[in-house]
This record gives sequence, C-alpha cells and structure tokens, in this order.
Amino acid sequence: MTSLVAFCRLGLSLRGSARCLLAPVGRGSVSGTRRLGSRQKGSALKRWTLLVDPFGSLKVRLPCDVTVRPLDPHGYPAADRAFVELISPDQGANVDDVLVKYDKASKQLVVTSDHVGSDARIDLVTPVKFDLDISTFRKGCVKIKNMEGDNCYVETEKGHSILNSLKAHKVQVHSRGGKVICLGTIYGNVDIQTSEKGGFLMNNFFP
Repeated sequence: MTSLVAFCRLGLSLRGSARCLLAPVGRGSVSGTRRLGSRQKGSALKRWTLLVDPFGSLKVRLPCDVTVRPLDPHGYPAADRAFVELISPDQGANVDDVLVKYDKASKQLVVTSDHVGSDARIDLVTPVKFDLDISTFRKGCVKIKNMEGDNCYVETEKGHSILNSLKAHKVQVHSRGGKVICLGTIYGNVDIQTSEKGGFLMNNFFP
C-alpha cells in the first residue's frame, strides 16, 4: 500500500527562493522538465570510471546539484560500471575537492565534498538497480530518473528534488525549503515531507 506523507501545500508554483540548476517545472507542467543543462554553463572537469557490483548502493553528500540515471544495459550488460562526472563553469575548480570511492565489501559507491562550488554539478550513472542515499546541503538540487532499488532516500536543504519514473520498496524525500516534483510513475511506499517554503507536485503513485 502506498503511504504518502506530504507536509506541504499541493500544486504550488515551483519557482521559489531556491536556486535550482536542474530546471524545475512550473505549475501545471508536470509531464516533463526542460533540458537539464539549460540554465547551467560549464564543462566536464573530471570523470571517474569505477568497476562496481550490480545491486549495490550509492551514498552522496554534496553542496551542489546531483543527477542520477541508469547505466545503458546494452552497452554494459553485466551492469558492472559506474561513472561520475564533475561539471563546473569554474575551470580553475579543484577537482580534488570531490572524493569518489567504491567499497567492494559493502558494495557502496560514495561521492562526497564539503568544498566543491555550489555552481558545480555531479552527474552519476550507476546500474539501474541501486539503492540511493543522497543528501545535498545549501541550494543543491537532486534529479533522479529511471532508477530501481529497495530504498531511495533524498534529503535537501533549499534545493529542489525531481523524481522521474522511480521504482523502490521505500521512497523517502525530505526537504527543508525546496520543492519536490514527481514525474512519470513512482512505485513504492512513498514518504514526502517538506517544510518552510517547500512545495510538492506529483503525477502518479503506485504501491
């Protein structure tokens, strides 16, 4: 049974005080989003390629925007690769500010940084069946598309969260001031909580 807890007002405009480089949709337009990079200039400064296990997990702690999408199953039928890309308009940014590591024992990919610029973005590609634990602080936004797993946990401070066609046993999205936008169909037990100036827009939920 789908459990939806939404401490917010429904149908709010997604234009708020949060500066979101993931281009959130406006009120009445929940069928899609504008092109991800339409508001963000920059180039790839570093790309990590990692050998991972299928059915692992991702842990993210970042002060910037984050996107997560699935690995191409045709290009990587073994589902054993993950890619992490740092994109920033600041060509002088220190790429060592971002820590990327994979723990073989726990099957967990970890991406963290305290100092990467807030105008940067981290793009992640993982096997489609990956548990997600993503937290951003300040105005960092999160966009997740076409992922599956047992658990999906997203927490933001002022950044927006965009979930597009997600399937998980448990989906938890908590935001102190950002908007939560659900596009496509979200399958699972869903717990969405926003506060302060946060808002919530949804398309479809299924248990």
